[in-house]
Amino acid sequence: MSDIVNYAMYLVLSGVLLFAFFQVYTFLTPWDELVLIRQGNNAACLSLSGALLGFSLTLASCLIHTATLMHFLMWEIIFI
Repeated sequence: MSDIVNYAMYLVLSGVLLFAFFQVYTFLTPWDELVLIRQGNNAACLSLSGALLGFSLTLASCLIHTATLMHFLMWEIIFI
């Protein structure tokens, strides 16, 4: 495959996985972070952004260290 197609596939898959992590994280926490953030709660904002940043770092590490798209997907599903 061409490089641009590979890049697009990894980019789309990373976005989908980040969104899936966001959904799982907000479902499992006992508070509704989005409501708290809209109310101006800085702690909720820092907590959610820290969780998203942490998961993004695992995405970046998997992108660097895996050779195929399937290995990347397998590791990221484990991390979610």
